[in-house]
Amino acid sequence: MGLDSVELVLAIEEEFGIEIADVDAGQIFTVGQMYDYLRHKLRSTPPAHCIRQRMF
Repeated sequence: MGLDSVELVLAIEEEFGIEIADVDAGQIFTVGQMYDYLRHKLRSTPPAHCIRQRMF
């Protein structure tokens, strides 16, 4: 995993308030895989704040 990939994972973690395990990040190679991972991860993680706050 290159530096750009690491920076992207860190930015995604910060934006969505989640932690992506190094093992999981090493298995994500496409935008579609990241989308599927985030969809699954966010569905199983209770929101830390009101969803409307994130939208506005």
